[in-house]
Amino acid sequence: TSHGSGVDFESFPEQWREFIIDQFKRLNLTTGAFDIAWRNDDLSTQPLILEVSPNYQPNPKVDLSKMKYTYGEYKKKLLFKNSYDNKFVDIVFDLTQEQINFILNRRQTA
Repeated sequence: TSHGSGVDFESFPEQWREFIIDQFKRLNLTTGAFDIAWRNDDLSTQPLILEVSPNYQPNPKVDLSKMKYTYGEYKKKLLFKNSYDNKFVDIVFDLTQEQINFILNRRQTA
């Protein structure tokens, strides 16, 4: 980050999946984002939920290992098909479709 901290959007601590899903259910959220940290970065400790955002901007996955710029620089580049904007629109539409399907399925089973 701009303050020297690290952020990981890729790996997911599976042992906390149900705990996180339960938090969504308790808050009656069908979509959202949590800023989560662990004491001393120890994933065996209970997650510390720092912030809950019912609206958020997802970060598209991009392999920049062969690129000469950072993710922040990539977001500002115009690369057409592989641009941040194009991938962002794709991920927003995918997430919206998943949310719609979830809501429709929930109504059918109610």
